[in-house]
Amino acid sequence: MKSQAEYLRPRTSGRRFMQLPLVRIVIAFLFMGAGILLAQAFILILRTALPPASPVFDLAAIAVSLVFIYLAYSLYVGLIERRPLSELAPDGAAGELGSGMLLGGGLMALIIGLLWLLGNYHVDGTNSLLVIFPALTANVPSGLLQEILFRGIIFRITEDALGTLWALLISVILFAAIHLFTAPASILSTFSSTAVAGVLLAAAYLLTRRLWLAIGLHVTWDFASDGIFGVGFSESTGQPLQGLLRGGLSGSNLLTGGAGGVESALLTALVIAAACVFLIWISMEKGRWRKRGKKRGQGSA
Repeated sequence: MKSQAEYLRPRTSGRRFMQLPLVRIVIAFLFMGAGILLAQAFILILRTALPPASPVFDLAAIAVSLVFIYLAYSLYVGLIERRPLSELAPDGAAGELGSGMLLGGGLMALIIGLLWLLGNYHVDGTNSLLVIFPALTANVPSGLLQEILFRGIIFRITEDALGTLWALLISVILFAAIHLFTAPASILSTFSSTAVAGVLLAAAYLLTRRLWLAIGLHVTWDFASDGIFGVGFSESTGQPLQGLLRGGLSGSNLLTGGAGGVESALLTALVIAAACVFLIWISMEKGRWRKRGKKRGQGSA
């Protein structure tokens, strides 16, 4: 007869395989992909019940997207990693989310303010409040999804295996590479600004070991650019987006970002880099960085 160890060995081997970093990342992405597909299916149903170009539809689409994105990730964490969803726990979420929103909106306002003082940003008027709803629809679910994919999955899992430095490099390179596919971006502008933004968002995650701060920062940064200052671009069409302010950029491409918009500007990269240095310094002071092979709970405050 087989011993107990022989019966348990296949299950143990299978469990070890499921815990390999790359396998976990692939499985997590499959869960997230399923969540996105289900969200899109429900949004198509909403189109038959609500006027598609209305604030009610936009808010309903946002709610559906957020629910399915959250459920997909929580199911992955519960079923595959078999642990509590600590990085999206509700305790303290409001404070961290609010801090991230202040940081993201503040950084964008600082950049636009500097461009205005230099004569590179001008306002020709205002638009209806209704323009904020398409901006919210585009940026809120996207911000949550990207933070789960790049910080919650890629960065976190890679860090467990390789340490913080390698996880930072890998996640930032992938984050910048994905944004190469946006219509107005060039290779140079992407890796000079988007890569720095990836470092900032990873540093926000490191500071708290949760996703709320990074989500607030990401969403508000994008929303301020698109829905308030009117200097954003549609990632699908490359066309300028309308904000509350009828804003425009002119002058040196180094300052304005040229065809890539303000997010691709050298000035933006410098401002974000300064914020990166500050957040990384705080996270290192708090002992948030881990060496290779250290798991959660080791080497972190």
